Amino acid sequence: MSRWVRYFMAVVAVCGMANSATAENIKVYTGIAMGSFFTDYGSSAAGNIKGKAVFGSYLTISSDINRYLSFEIRYGKAGKATLERNGATWAGQSVSLDSFSSILLRPQYPFGRNGHIYAMVGTSSMNLAYSNGGIKTTTTKSGISYGAGFKVHLADTWAIGSEFTQYTSKQNFSQGHARTSGFTATVNYMFD
Repeated sequence: MSRWVRYFMAVVAVCGMANSATAENIKVYTGIAMGSFFTDYGSSAAGNIKGKAVFGSYLTISSDINRYLSFEIRYGKAGKATLERNGATWAGQSVSLDSFSSILLRPQYPFGRNGHIYAMVGTSSMNLAYSNGGIKTTTTKSGISYGAGFKVHLADTWAIGSEFTQYTSKQNFSQGHARTSGFTATVNYMFD
């Protein structure tokens, strides 16, 4: 377990202990998100290397600790993206986001009767598979994650929303580091 995951879990535990809500007030929900994911390796000796936008999705389990704070765990994957070098398609080069997992705290603020806007901060682990003419190299990288979004409740148990998340930010093509981000639409179901 990485240092960032241990640190983040300690912060979540402290927030949970500081919460004065009873177990009956904690709301648990699950959801799915789908959208575009982007991989950017940044500038390197080979040039400026980016993956084209690719479809991806994730599943989530979340809990509102209180009205202003939520905790979330997510797991997802995205398809294979053709790489571009200096803005042009790089023949035979691709990257796929084989899987990723995240642990996030979401400070949130209610708006209107049925909505929330929120920020996210936490950590993610990404499994990237780089393919060079059929030769595949897999790397697993972790980093700080952050983002923002909103959700609107359509009913007591259903909500829809949208968000932008930057999962990792370190860029270094030769070491397999990539800034990975996603823009997704979300659907959540809240358990009674």
